[in-house]
Amino acid sequence: MPNGSSDALARSTIDRSNRDGWALSESGVTNTSSATTVRARVASVFGAFTNEGIVSYAALSDDHDSRLNVPLFLIQGDVPKGYIAAGSVTNATGTFTDQRIVELTDNLSWNAGSHVLTVGAENHLLHFRDNLFVTSWGVWAFASTDAYAQRQPSRYELSLPLRPGGPLADYSASEASAYVQDRWSVGRRLTVTAGLRADVPFFDRPFRNDSLAADSALGHVDTAVFPSGNAVLSPRAGFSYDLGDLGAWVIRGGAGGFAGHPPYAWMTNAYASTGMEQTHLVCDSVNGVPAPVTDIAALPTRCLRSSGTTGPLPSVTTFAPGTRFQQAVKLDLGLEHDFGRGYVASLDVLHTRTRSTLTIVDNNLAAPTMSAEGRAMYGSISVTGAAHPARIDAAHFGPVYEFQNRTGDRETAVATEMHRAWSSGLFLQLGYAWSRAEDLISLFGTSSTIMFQNNPIDGSIAARRLRRSNRDVPQTATAAAVVPLAFSTTASFVLRAHSGAPYAYLVGGDANADGTSGNDLAYIPRNARDISLVSPDSFAKLDTFIERAECLRTQRGRVMSRNSCRNPRAQSLDVRLAKDIHGLEVSADIFNLPNLLDRKWGLVRETTNKEGVALLTVAGWDAAANRPVYELALPSQNRVVPDASRWRIQLGARWRQ
Repeated sequence: MPNGSSDALARSTIDRSNRDGWALSESGVTNTSSATTVRARVASVFGAFTNEGIVSYAALSDDHDSRLNVPLFLIQGDVPKGYIAAGSVTNATGTFTDQRIVELTDNLSWNAGSHVLTVGAENHLLHFRDNLFVTSWGVWAFASTDAYAQRQPSRYELSLPLRPGGPLADYSASEASAYVQDRWSVGRRLTVTAGLRADVPFFDRPFRNDSLAADSALGHVDTAVFPSGNAVLSPRAGFSYDLGDLGAWVIRGGAGGFAGHPPYAWMTNAYASTGMEQTHLVCDSVNGVPAPVTDIAALPTRCLRSSGTTGPLPSVTTFAPGTRFQQAVKLDLGLEHDFGRGYVASLDVLHTRTRSTLTIVDNNLAAPTMSAEGRAMYGSISVTGAAHPARIDAAHFGPVYEFQNRTGDRETAVATEMHRAWSSGLFLQLGYAWSRAEDLISLFGTSSTIMFQNNPIDGSIAARRLRRSNRDVPQTATAAAVVPLAFSTTASFVLRAHSGAPYAYLVGGDANADGTSGNDLAYIPRNARDISLVSPDSFAKLDTFIERAECLRTQRGRVMSRNSCRNPRAQSLDVRLAKDIHGLEVSADIFNLPNLLDRKWGLVRETTNKEGVALLTVAGWDAAANRPVYELALPSQNRVVPDASRWRIQLGARWRQ
């Protein structure tokens, strides 16, 4: 029954779009986790039959508590979008997540000569409770330290409960899986394996929102209709063929479908966001920001210039009734050769296409128009820069998010590896991998609101373009060695080098007026006449920034592509020294050895650790040119990541009998 707790501070110096800011030492969150697991396995043999039965139970609990029971105060420092954070955090205001998982698995195998037939069933029974209530203690933002001293905030956010306690996802689910496989030895050299697996998830029904179901403008969406019982069938086959004697040349390959577990963190949104749990209040310069308070029991629930009795509108999250969970269809081919004298090399090619990839849309947005930038517009932008989404039902609901299936994601990878082991204990390994991954959306986050915000829109919300995935790492090289030294001492080395993560430049604010800030890709102007700026004289600074970055320079005259820029490549060298003293092994693991040797070595640099970083900020609307008016928000490029760049050492001891 392991238990643990840790204190965490949000301190990102790279991503200045991070709205948790740089937390002061008395701020932050305390995370407490506990886990209880019990597992029993029974194996039996009955002549040519073998049976394996598994029963397990896991209880996992995670609690996240702000160290201070006050709102979050974000004060902009001396760099744009760089915030100092004091008080609580946005997503840990007494948050808990409890999971209970029961596994029942049985596998029966029959050894029938050249065939080994296996049939089995795997079942999971699950229960979840999650009360995530983001910004329920309020967030005030200040444009400067002077504004903070004068108690003049520029923005206020608060999530309001529509029922006591706010959102609570409390539901059960189960996964029923069955599979059959035949492993056939076709002679001495060829082995063929074929099988079929079926996975069927079942879920409780979320609560029904009668108001939404009666809304004809939105198509009578029923939040209680949930994709339960939608099976995923995964046929697969593979082979291994010995081309020579004693395994000197082996060719292997296969094709098939592979489905993972449902993304329960995403499913939870449908239970906690039916439109009857919470609403979200945002106050800015347009509707008036109330004065800040520190008492979370006395938080303002209205903007200063609110009119009438209607408060902020609720958002909803649903899943399309026919939604199926993602399946990867893979085709692989590999070749392995033993050169003799301990040298072994391999080459593998893998191509993957995904079926039923999840994407997210907002069904409460009117059909888009087009701006002069070629951007799909879902509403209007005022002269002050405030966005006004054109909602289908603007009187009763805010965003009505729906998770849907799309198909098109793909990845190709080629990997080669060579190693040799000596009788003395010396071991060397070299490897290189090339890959290319493309997708329609690289879903990131847990809540539907954050997921919609964290995934830049390339194309339109309903028809995203296939672009480089944020998981695309085209080149990776590794080298590893185990070297026996004198006095029962062993040294191990691991050298890694890989391409940096991709990203793109974004627009701060809401450039497409869809009601969500920070998910719009930047327009890269051809010249000073091709962009509207608050200060036209600032174009020279923007133009210089664009010319220095190839990924911007080559995309002038259009909204840039998602993930078309890339962070610098990263490399690391880790070392392990271990000594055996009569069965007691003492060890020292040194991570990022170059930084230990010289503080200027081993530095990891990034422009951002997300899919995008702001280049411009919406400040108004140019009606004559049919495009936003921008202010510059030029980010620092290739900044050092402090935690990843520091060397670390870990000491350990292990007794072996």
